[in-house]
Amino acid sequence: FEFRISLALKRKPYLERDDPQRTADKGPFLNPDPDFVVAQVGSHHALKLNLCCMYRPAFVLYTRLFEPQTQDLNLVDVEAARAVMAALKPTLGPQLMIYNCGVDAGSSQGHKHVQIFPQPTHFPLYPQKATSENEINSTIPGVPNLHFVLRLPQAVTTEQTYHSLERLVSAARDTQTACGMGCDYNVIMAEEWICAVPRRLVGKDGVGANGAGMVGLVWLRDQAERDGWESFGLTEHLVRLGTQRT
Repeated sequence: FEFRISLALKRKPYLERDDPQRTADKGPFLNPDPDFVVAQVGSHHALKLNLCCMYRPAFVLYTRLFEPQTQDLNLVDVEAARAVMAALKPTLGPQLMIYNCGVDAGSSQGHKHVQIFPQPTHFPLYPQKATSENEINSTIPGVPNLHFVLRLPQAVTTEQTYHSLERLVSAARDTQTACGMGCDYNVIMAEEWICAVPRRLVGKDGVGANGAGMVGLVWLRDQAERDGWESFGLTEHLVRLGTQRT
């Protein structure tokens, strides 16, 4: 695990689970401050600076028209994310993308968006250990919660990436159905791999995680939240937020 504490997260707008704006045509992405909008990405997405972030610069890629954050990423979403990651790489290095699908996956808003930020170079992420581009990796050593990972080949196309994502999400959903869980999940994507993590809970007593946290990059608002992880037990809490690996 890597834990980072930032007061910036306390400023982050967060809609409660039952807030009607989660399913309404409202929110910060429909009328953003133009000073922080970086680019229009294709005809369906826009990119803005993420002001409540752990790594800088970090970005939010969102649909220009409202789509719910409970929907799966589609081919156009994947194409836009890959385009942004590729454009940022020459100057900022390899990028990570996370998608928090649903409240229990850690989504703060109901409008579909992904976060893109520099991939940490000092902290190896467990999906990097996946070895296969064809067979889903779900038993990476040392990872206590259920995970589904595929490597991405060099010169992978958007269509191939999307197909891999569909397979991973399907595997996550099959597990959730079998376990009587909800349908929320995280997607974490790098240039070389893509990972889906089924979710059971966003957190307990205010101690939670988004997609980054489910691969070991835990972002915290204060020391009390860090103490909460310690109190619950690191691996035990990770399993609580996801599901036990069998």
